[in-house]
Amino acid sequence: MRPVKLQKFVLGYPYPAGTSQFHFEMSLSYKLRAILFKYADGKPTLIFCSTRKGVEHTCSTLTQQITFHFAEEHKRRICEAATVLTEKKLKDCVMAGVGYHHAGIVKEDRQVNYYTFRGRKNYEAPPFAIFPSSCHFLLGLNIFLSVPYSKHKLFSSPK
Repeated sequence: MRPVKLQKFVLGYPYPAGTSQFHFEMSLSYKLRAILFKYADGKPTLIFCSTRKGVEHTCSTLTQQITFHFAEEHKRRICEAATVLTEKKLKDCVMAGVGYHHAGIVKEDRQVNYYTFRGRKNYEAPPFAIFPSSCHFLLGLNIFLSVPYSKHKLFSSPK
């Protein structure tokens, strides 16, 4: 049994005629802010995207649309994680409070992100407010069994 009950919300959006799947998926990133404010209830949230590019676009969109305010301990942990990251895009997102994961991230950066999101101990709340990811995150890490504070799953792709 999960330590925190997982809630799923499934939202559908019409696929406009004449629009490519890529553009449609990218447009969904701009709907996430309202969805997060409605359903996340201030809890850390996992968002699954269908592609690496979708993960990065979702992160950059969310960091532009939302400003997060963290306790000093969370700020310290975020800064600590950001100092060891090698990828600039990822470092910028982490400093804004949004971590992300996909298969194209170097192993060391993935590990830093995973352990930062997970929290060091089971009772610690993770410092990231939002964590967009591709399906690679689930395939290799089985994260749901080890992240007790993740309350919601939001999908940014209709797949």
